[in-house]
Amino acid sequence: MEEVFDPAAQSFGLAEGQVCVMVHCGSRGLEHQVGGDYVQIMGQAMARYGITVPDRQLACAPVTSPEGRQYLGAMAARSVTGPELRRRLERRGIAVRRTSARGLAEEAPEAYKDITQVVEAAEGAGLCRKVARLVPLGVIKG
Repeated sequence: MEEVFDPAAQSFGLAEGQVCVMVHCGSRGLEHQVGGDYVQIMGQAMARYGITVPDRQLACAPVTSPEGRQYLGAMAARSVTGPELRRRLERRGIAVRRTSARGLAEEAPEAYKDITQVVEAAEGAGLCRKVARLVPLGVIKG
């Protein structure tokens, strides 16, 4: 536990410096999810860039636009190879034990949105309240 933002953390038994275990559902269906998300996002962005297409499945935006940069980051999980990612992580002092290169590539840091921005947006929309910040020490996939 890196930081506590809200006294409600105590009701969960959380305190700074504590080691916690978090379980999440992972990134199953990443390609389908990214495709579906960005058809909608790009579809909404096209008018701002004066782009028209004959079919909504061809929705697009300039690569240098915020939407284009976000899309490229989301697709990074498909372009990063397991061995290359393993070398990169190990250079940062992160131990890697894997059963498949593809499984490791799905966990590439650039495949994820900036969690600080996600939490701030969700909190700003009244969907949640920031309670604590966890920093991963390990990831078990599979």
